[in-house]
Amino acid sequence: MSLSIKGQRYVSEREPELGLGVITGVEGGRVEVSFPATNERRIYAAGTPVLKRVVFRVGDTVTARDGSRVLVEAVEEDDQGLVVYLGEGKRLREDEISDVTSVNSPRSACWRGRPIRATCSICVIKRS
Repeated sequence: MSLSIKGQRYVSEREPELGLGVITGVEGGRVEVSFPATNERRIYAAGTPVLKRVVFRVGDTVTARDGSRVLVEAVEEDDQGLVVYLGEGKRLREDEISDVTSVNSPRSACWRGRPIRATCSICVIKRS
């Protein structure tokens, strides 16, 4: 799974109050992340441990920006490196997820054999 691709969803460990962020630009070793729920924007060094990738798991319910909800039955990665949630006959790319999704309460989990930390029903890929 590639990291730092436009449209991928992240949270800031240092500023969780910003909410769910989306990568809006990658250039010259820097990553621009927009946090639409709080109308904030940040620029980070690529690979910073402050940003944690957000990936939902099978069994989670994901809300789209249009307010529709999808019970996740499968998780895939598209050819652009974005996660796609499949369920109830729908496909929802991670860049279509509602910006007001909350993230808290760590617990352990795995996705595609990679160590991750789950937050509520959201999985966050740990960076080494």
